[in-house]
This record gives sequence, C-alpha cells and structure tokens, in this order.
Amino acid sequence: MTPINIWSTDATRTPWLGFGIEWDAETNDIQPLQLSQTQWDMLYTRVDYMRPAWIRSMIDVQWFCPEGVVGRYTFNSSSMLAWYPILDYAWAHNIPLTIGTWDLKPWDYHTNQYATALSDLLHYLIHERGYSNIRYTNSVNEPDTKLPSFQDWEVFNQQLYTALEHHQLTNEVEIIGPDTANTNGWITNSTLPSNKQTAAYEWHNYVRTCCDIQHGQVESIFRPIVERFKSADPAQQKLLLLGEMGWGYQSGPGDNQYQVKTYQYGLEMADYAIQLARAGMSGGAAWNLDDAMHNKVWGMWNISTEPLPRPWFYSWSLLSRYLRPGATIYHPEQPMAVRLLAAEMSSAANPARHYWTLMLLNRQATTQVFALKLPENTQQDIFRQYIYSDKTRLSDASQLPLPVAASRQQKNGELITQVPANSLVMLTSLDTGPDYNDPTNPSM
Repeated sequence: MTPINIWSTDATRTPWLGFGIEWDAETNDIQPLQLSQTQWDMLYTRVDYMRPAWIRSMIDVQWFCPEGVVGRYTFNSSSMLAWYPILDYAWAHNIPLTIGTWDLKPWDYHTNQYATALSDLLHYLIHERGYSNIRYTNSVNEPDTKLPSFQDWEVFNQQLYTALEHHQLTNEVEIIGPDTANTNGWITNSTLPSNKQTAAYEWHNYVRTCCDIQHGQVESIFRPIVERFKSADPAQQKLLLLGEMGWGYQSGPGDNQYQVKTYQYGLEMADYAIQLARAGMSGGAAWNLDDAMHNKVWGMWNISTEPLPRPWFYSWSLLSRYLRPGATIYHPEQPMAVRLLAAEMSSAANPARHYWTLMLLNRQATTQVFALKLPENTQQDIFRQYIYSDKTRLSDASQLPLPVAASRQQKNGELITQVPANSLVMLTSLDTGPDYNDPTNPSM
C-alpha cells in the first residue's frame, strides 16, 4: 500500500473553469439534420449528466450573413435555427458559452467588416435572444492558419474589441484567444500576456504521439507555459484554456480518429486532462461531442448512425461532472506511472461545506493500492467510487456512469483505494451533498 498525502501547499493557485465540450450544430457540415425528439432527448440526457463546465460552439458566417454584406443578416436561416437549441440548452443550464466562426470569408482581415458583423451577431444573441451566458468569443477559428502573423492578429483583435465597445458589450462578452492550431509560436510570443483586449488565453492542442500522454510528458510540457503566463499576470486572474483538445495519434484519412471507439482513447483523454490540470491550466474543451456535427469520426457517438455512447463518454463525463468551476485544484506528489489529481469545492448554499473529488489513473501493469490523506481539518465524508477500466464501467439503462462502491475515511483520515491496472478510479463526495442537484449552481 502506497501512502499519499495531499497538502494545502499542493494547490495550483490558478483560476479553474473546468472541462467542457465542443458542441456545434448537427449539420454534417452540409445541411441541418432533422433530428427526432427522441434523438434530442438522448443528447440532452447525456449532456445533463456530463454537466460541461463550458461549451465551445462555432458557426459559419454564411449562416447569418449569406450575402456577405454587413448589416444584411438572416438570423432565422435553417442553419441558425439548427444551432439555437444548443444555445437554448446552455442558457437554461447556465453553462458559459464560447462562440465564434470557422472562417473570415467573405471578408479580409485587413478590414473591420468581419469584426462589425461578429459584434452585430453577439448583440443579437445576447440582447435580443437573451443568451446572457455567452461569456466569450474567440472571434475566428485558428487565426494562425488565416492571418500572416501574430502582429496582424493583434490588430484584428483590436478591431473586434472596438466593435464590441460600439455595442457596449465589453462588460458582457470577453475576447479569448488566440485560438491557434496546435500552436506555431503565438502562445509563446512575448507580447501576448500584455494584450489588454484578450481576457483569457486559449488555444488548441492535439497530442499527436503515442507516448507523450502515457509517459507523463504533457504536464512537463505545459507547466513552463503556465508559469510564463503566471509571471506576466501575478494576480492570476486570466484563465488558461484549451479550446480544442484531443488525442490525434494515428488519426485516419479525412481527419477521422477511429480510436475514439476504443477503451484506450477514454483513458488517454482522462490522463491528458489530469496532466493539464496538474500543470496549472484552467480547463479544456474536448473535441468533440458528436460525429454528426462535422461528418468526421471524433465524437462520443454519432447520433444518426451510431447512437450508443463510446467508452470515452464515460471518462470525460466524470472529469466534467465532478471537477466543478471554481474548484481549488491540487497536484500532490504521485508515484511512478500514476496520475493523481484532487479538487476541493465549496457549496454556494453553505460556504463552510466543502466537497472533494480525487482522480487516480494507474498506468502500471498491476493493480495498485493507495492510502490517500486529505489536508488536515477536512471533514469526514462518504466518497462514491467510479471505475473506468476495460472490465468495469458500471452504467444505468441510459449508459450513464454509476458508482461501484461507497467508502468513508479511516479513523486516521485515510481513504484506502485500489486502482486496477491501466484504469481510472474517481472518488467523490460531491454527489452525496444535498445541494449537488442544482444544475444552475456554477460553484457546484
């Protein structure tokens, strides 16, 4: 049995938003799919369980501005109408939204036409449709593939900020970015931390090797990036997010990742997420929810042709559901080939009441037993245990995760936990609390 102490000094001290998803309109990138009510109910039931901390949702300019003329908008196009149910859901559940578009076309980055049109769209969505939970815009997807340089993006960013000021939106929606594609140096640009228009730093990262996650190198890669931003922002107020994250190793022709159908993908994504949080990042959004969004195999299912959840829905749901926004994240010392993450969350109804979630991921070839000890003065609690392994993934009739056991700390405060080989075990006191079932409570 290996003893592990979680000390108060292990806290990362960076703001925590949590793990979310990319949820775009179900269009197969061609035209809106006519989903049945049963299919919508299935989607909602699964996202209800997942409780994503945030949702990234992107659209095409042509959906709302088909003529390419600023001021001539079609907010009731079939594509927009297919998108609104996602925004309705996020608003009803008080889930922060990040929105933007896939491309600048038909406009050029030299002009302010795109910035004007995007700010007009945001004004319509927030003030006319009432989507007050739209907290962020990343302006345009992966600008490093569309603009010549980081300096051009800074000018572009200023144009958007000015357009938002015109609509008096800067206190309601913030610009995050640069939203770069598996970054080409923009994230490490010396002037990015001083960019006053950027309220949070966000970029994309796909781990495209077989081994970086397995060997724990994600944490060591991201930690110096985090430390650099912390040095530039001593108050540590700005979030550090991955707007798209995935395991791209051995992705197939046509940008399909068939490994999403395997058990191993769910373990790799959980390991990736744990290492990100340990490194001090503020969260990330998984690419993506559903193959039917873009007609590519990357999702947790295909609601049209393969509606059963794939294994990684199980592990990602645990990460999203039980590491809530506002949590204090701890990165304790961990044994070789084991990942360990702890999160402490307070109740909005009773700030003195604290809950804990503990994630243990065992990359060793044998079962490991741990004696976990929380910081002193942590109240005794009941912890429910969930297991994600190739043999055990207990779920209900709707394929939603179920706990396999419940345990309480020993008299000395230790939690004795057995973690099978190549598996994830999660312990949480969160869903044993009386106020957990309030889905609108952002601190829970």
